[in-house]
Amino acid sequence: MENGMKTAAKLKFFADGKKLSPKKQMVSVLFGENGYICVTTTFNESFMKKYACDVCGWEYDPEVGDPDNGIQPGISFEDLPEDFVCPICGVGKDQFSEQ
Repeated sequence: MENGMKTAAKLKFFADGKKLSPKKQMVSVLFGENGYICVTTTFNESFMKKYACDVCGWEYDPEVGDPDNGIQPGISFEDLPEDFVCPICGVGKDQFSEQ
C-alpha cells in the first residue's frame, strides 16, 4: 500500500459458479504490515435451501431460480423480493415452507 493508503474493493463470491448473496457471506480482510492481504470468508450453509408452496406444491430451488419470472439462479428464498408470489397459484412468500 502506497503512502499508507487503504483501498476498498467490492468483492463478489461464487459457489459452484453461482453468485452468492452478500447477506449470506462474511468477509474479513486483514492488511499486514508487509503489504500482504489475507481474505477469509464464511458462508451461511442454509442459503441454498428449497421452499415449497403450501397451496399448490410448486418448489423454489435457489440453484435453479425462477428465470421465467426474472429470478436468476443463486438467489436464496430469503433474498427474493417481498412481493414475490408463487408462479402457479399466486400466493406470497408467507405461504411457503422450507423443505
